[in-house]
Amino acid sequence: TISRNPVWKDDFTLFTSDVNISTESAKCNTSAGGMNYEKGEKEKDSLVKIELYHKAIPYLEKAISLHPKYFAAWLLYGNTLMGLEQYDQSLQAYINGYKLTSSKDALNNMFVVVQNSERRKRYDVAKMAINTLLHYQPNNTDYKYELAVIYDNIQKPDSAVIILNELLKTSTKKASIYSKLGEVYG
Repeated sequence: TISRNPVWKDDFTLFTSDVNISTESAKCNTSAGGMNYEKGEKEKDSLVKIELYHKAIPYLEKAISLHPKYFAAWLLYGNTLMGLEQYDQSLQAYINGYKLTSSKDALNNMFVVVQNSERRKRYDVAKMAINTLLHYQPNNTDYKYELAVIYDNIQKPDSAVIILNELLKTSTKKASIYSKLGEVYG
């Protein structure tokens, strides 16, 4: 007991130590990956942040290989890949997780992939992600609106106008739709 006291310093130390003992545990690998990811999220230095994300990846990949139906591992893997701006791979991790549990967290994170991809002008990934979301929730007006925004950004105003006009028939957020229509027509 006494020799184990130092690893109880904090969760990061505990989980990154225990994974060296229980190397074949999906839980330990997920926890170690998660701790590196969480520490990376809090890190101000971008190089250290990226290094922590890269340390998280092998743990999470091992957890997934040990237990492919472990939702938490898929979600953390997607989050870490998103932190590394690997949006297409992040999307795939969230899709894999969603197929296991139909979790709202996975859908929410897929939408963050859309937003981050758009911010980085990675419209191919944004469109793929929004179409995935629409596959799972075809009547979601927020997703349809975002698809119209993507079409506008990729210089397909006719497609954006069609979607926005359809949304006017059913959505309660008419002001933002009219505003976007004005932008597209402009």
